[in-house]
Amino acid sequence: MGFSPIQRVRSFFHDLRTAPEAQYSTQAAATTQYAEIAVPEKPKQAYHFDRTSWVVSEKESWDDKPLPPRPPKFNGLDFAVKLAGSNWAFGFTLLLLVAWALWGIVAGPTDTWQVILQDTSSIQAYISATLLLRQQQTSCRGILSRICCLISRSTSHERMLRSISTKDLHQLKVNKTPQKTGFEASTTAKGTIFSKIADAVAAAAGSLIFLGIYWTGIFVWVFSGIPLQFSDTWQLDVNTATALQITLTTMFLQNIRRRHDEHLEQCIRSIELIDCDVETKLRRISRDREPNPVVSSDAPALNKAQRAIDIYAFIVGGSIGVTISCAVFILWISVGQSLEFDDNWWLIIGTYTGLMGFIDGFIMKNVDHRETDLANRHFQRLADQDHVLFQLVDIEMPEVREKRRLSLNQRLSTVIGNWCASTAASYAAVLAVFSLIAIASAMQWTETGQLLCNTPTMIVEGFLLITLLQAHNMADEKRTETYDSILKRRLLLQNYLTI
Repeated sequence: MGFSPIQRVRSFFHDLRTAPEAQYSTQAAATTQYAEIAVPEKPKQAYHFDRTSWVVSEKESWDDKPLPPRPPKFNGLDFAVKLAGSNWAFGFTLLLLVAWALWGIVAGPTDTWQVILQDTSSIQAYISATLLLRQQQTSCRGILSRICCLISRSTSHERMLRSISTKDLHQLKVNKTPQKTGFEASTTAKGTIFSKIADAVAAAAGSLIFLGIYWTGIFVWVFSGIPLQFSDTWQLDVNTATALQITLTTMFLQNIRRRHDEHLEQCIRSIELIDCDVETKLRRISRDREPNPVVSSDAPALNKAQRAIDIYAFIVGGSIGVTISCAVFILWISVGQSLEFDDNWWLIIGTYTGLMGFIDGFIMKNVDHRETDLANRHFQRLADQDHVLFQLVDIEMPEVREKRRLSLNQRLSTVIGNWCASTAASYAAVLAVFSLIAIASAMQWTETGQLLCNTPTMIVEGFLLITLLQAHNMADEKRTETYDSILKRRLLLQNYLTI
């Protein structure tokens, strides 16, 4: 079929219109484990990875085995997301910051020196917003798909357990005591020294203490404007400080998100490996041939305001957002010669990326909050399904670790994070940007007018990134506990079915 621009345009607008539903809607069925039902001796199991999930390979006797899944297509944007979160990218960014600092020491801290960092940081933060939104969307869809697979297999387990006679179930109860396995520590991260240092710094940077230090510095800067007569240099000083903080925070956020996602992926593979073994044993006992059912995620009900936010996130976090960014950068470079590449020219791109990054920060917070809440609801759905299994086999289901009382830091962080993640906050950010544009236009977009657009947005953007770090740290801790609970449930079922 030939290329049709009209069809491509129609497809784009269809994807744009259905973006909110597509983001939260997925269907998946766990790979059915095919094992010979009647064998004189139990065949030796061999575990292998089939590109998407662990599968138990035994002598297969069924002819309706599905074809293996196709390998995922290469996506340049997803590759850029992984690259931006790599240790190499993080180290390269640090080297650039060191080079910039040395330049300032040698040549002196001129206004141009500060503006260059601010613009570079704004561009980097703007690009990072696109990558972080893409990372959030991909991670959300991936988690929902994996949970649906676990629910799919758990549903089959329920069906097979119900088909087993009471007598056979009673004979299995002698194996209720869990046995030691090599998987019990699989949810404990074992990172490199760099990873441990980065995690420690990210935890400190995402703490309430750091947030207090951040705003204390801002208030000190505000009052220092009196003796400095609120000059342009006074504004440049705080922009430089927040630019450094934004650059480091975005790099930390991308780095720890990638590493934590990779670790949780290893955890889910361990869970699936044991789950496959449980299914194989149940099929051998129950002689069940029915494939695992397709399970759909529960998409949340979205109002018009939330749909608009998700459509914006779809645009920014996709190829269209990248195209718009490239067009803006090309236009900015093309007008550089006519403006003689002066400070105003440097501030133009900083103003644009600063204003857009300001909105993107609230959008990221809103989307991240709703996606985390959605994933937690699906994990609870899986726990409810597993609870049915443990009732059928008359075993007490291990619960998630006892809830600890939240510290003052966590409680305040939750309150602040919830407010920043609200729909009203996202729309307030848009209103604030239009107000700043109106003020700068009234000032004919002078250097002072552009700095007025840059300064407050960079301060708030830096604050939002700190709250994103806080939210990620808390969500990652909870997610690890959830995976640990799922793993323990599978280990207990696996041991129960040991014959």
